[in-house]
Amino acid sequence: MSRPRVLYIAHRIPFPPDKGDKIRTWRTVEHLATRFDVDLCAFVDDPDDFQHEAHLRRVCGSVALVRLARRAATLRSAQGLLTGEALTFPFYRDARMTRAVAAAR
Repeated sequence: MSRPRVLYIAHRIPFPPDKGDKIRTWRTVEHLATRFDVDLCAFVDDPDDFQHEAHLRRVCGSVALVRLARRAATLRSAQGLLTGEALTFPFYRDARMTRAVAAAR
């Protein structure tokens, strides 16, 4: 019998777990993986972190990593000042992530 699946969407790649947010996310993903097949979608803000994809694949059923261009994201986030939208919504609004999430479902 197959295990249930869970989709985990992270604002930042959780590996290596070397900072507070990454440590918390990584420990959560590890725990979920003991009971579920975890599909992970995460933004990558440091290109060097792409090297950790293979490690993530050993724990997760599928992994989709999307490069987050900080400068462009910051400019998008400024739109929130004009619209009253929370700044994090446009910061992380990304068509590639939307496609990755849709593919994981």
